[in-house]
Amino acid sequence: MGWWRSSLPRWELLYTQDGATAPQIPYLEFAVLFGTLLWAFETYLMLRQYWRIQLLQGKVPEELAVFSSAVEITERPEVAATLKSSGDATGSTGSIDERDAAAASGGAEDNGGGPTGSSGQENDRGRFGSEAEVEDFVHGLGYHELRSEVSSRKLQVANRKKETLQKALLGSLLESLPAPSSATAVAVEDVATAPGESGRPASKTTQKDQEKKPQSILEKLQSTETKTFRYNADSMQYNICYSLWSRVLDTALLLAGFSPFIWDQTKSFLLVFGVQASSWPILHAVAFAQICSIIEALAEVPWNAYSTFSVEARHGFNKTTVPTFVMDIVKSLALQLTLGSAILAGLLGVASWADIEGRGDLFFVYVWVFGAAIMLSLTVIAPTLIMPLFYTFTPLEDRSLKAEIEQVAAQPEVQFPVTKIFVMDGSKRSAHSNAFFFGLFKDKRVVLFDTLLTQVTNSELIAVLCHEFGHWKHGHIIQNFVVVQAFSLATLYCFALVRNDAEIYGAFGFADQNLIVGLNLFIRTIWAPVLTAFGYINTLETRRKEFEADRFASRCGHADGLERGLLKLSLENMSNLDPDPWYSAFNHTHPPLIQRLRAITHDKVKREKTQ
Repeated sequence: MGWWRSSLPRWELLYTQDGATAPQIPYLEFAVLFGTLLWAFETYLMLRQYWRIQLLQGKVPEELAVFSSAVEITERPEVAATLKSSGDATGSTGSIDERDAAAASGGAEDNGGGPTGSSGQENDRGRFGSEAEVEDFVHGLGYHELRSEVSSRKLQVANRKKETLQKALLGSLLESLPAPSSATAVAVEDVATAPGESGRPASKTTQKDQEKKPQSILEKLQSTETKTFRYNADSMQYNICYSLWSRVLDTALLLAGFSPFIWDQTKSFLLVFGVQASSWPILHAVAFAQICSIIEALAEVPWNAYSTFSVEARHGFNKTTVPTFVMDIVKSLALQLTLGSAILAGLLGVASWADIEGRGDLFFVYVWVFGAAIMLSLTVIAPTLIMPLFYTFTPLEDRSLKAEIEQVAAQPEVQFPVTKIFVMDGSKRSAHSNAFFFGLFKDKRVVLFDTLLTQVTNSELIAVLCHEFGHWKHGHIIQNFVVVQAFSLATLYCFALVRNDAEIYGAFGFADQNLIVGLNLFIRTIWAPVLTAFGYINTLETRRKEFEADRFASRCGHADGLERGLLKLSLENMSNLDPDPWYSAFNHTHPPLIQRLRAITHDKVKREKTQ
């Protein structure tokens, strides 16, 4: 049964501790092989994403263009009010299908001066004052983008089954918006008609006036297509190169016996201070882990610097100065050497106590309890003590916005116990934006990036926060904590089964056995496929929770604001608007923008139909 163990080619490490057990099972070869296969798969996904970026060249997807145009109407309250009042003035009733059918079949009859014809046009012209104002109004609000789609909607009414998925989606969009009356549609068509066709000269808008008009969301997306394409292409090139470098370095360190070499060098380092490693095993293990972490962190500095000062700076996102970049590294290393060492020593101390007390078989339970307590404590300590070392938190000064946030949080369907609202100076390092909350039980604190306040309106910001409140309302934070802790317990239990297997240590050149070393080797070998599968499954589950949080914000009455907010944040952050489905499924914890907008709109239309 074990013939294959001796027949497989085995790699001789460049450095091995004296007395290391010769392994019968190729743990090292398996770690290298699995890591390489995983890298190849992830590289394939990144290449798919890169090819898609090159193919689309940053073009706004047609479906997203329709969404952007529809959202533009809901962005300004006067649009819905004007269109609705136009419909009321002309006595328009019935569903949008009925109105579209009437407009398609009875357009000439409307023009003939009936109650829904000339009188309706007179009402509209009286409201706008002139055809030029009608044209300016329609153009400025982006409603002209939907004009051609209205005609497609009429075709959909005539033969709904033959329409494509995009037209069906458009129909749902139009059903969720205040529909213009037939008279308003006629007025819009008259404005778009050429001078020779209508007998009236088309209005002219000077170039100066056009420059004064604010760009619609769709126009902004289209105007930044090239910038978005270049940013996404550069970012993906960086990710591909970094992934290759990381794989080569990790494999080289494994095959060279880097870990056992550092383990022995740590012994020599402690001897300089008169400390025998055998007498201080916890100190030895902590020093070993910290030296390895510092070396890895320093190896990452060139890549982080290139990402910050080249990729991000080239596209206008980087705000970090060189002194800030250096100080961040220093502060991170200081935290790692102090807080990280204390946590690691505590974990090893708990395991050692279990062995001394004769409870070694249950050491994984005690270690797990200790780890869960630390993780729970960090959720409070990190935002209040650690993050202020890097960012400045100031109370929100905008009283009206603060009152709106507190009002939404106090709604019966929300009941989010917000106690404080802070603004974080994220613009000190990046132009990217975000928002989050932290705290336990009834003491929740909301944090807004200062960049977010400049990128969206108050109503859109409220909608984004309502999405975050949805995560809390649905218990996503607790669910994530429970799932991670359950997986951690399973990991420690399985490790306990092979904790004292000398072959695992010997395969990587170790003769000494230690909890930190053994757990690291276990995760690299036996547990690596399980850990990878868990990561992918957790990504899919996180995407589901994002949809659920979007739905919560929508049902709290913030669907329109959330749609506009998502569109604007994608615009400001130059997000990939149409990612590769495979790459997105395995790597993105948030669903693509189109999928989120589609889900929000469908939920909104579904609720309106049931009311």
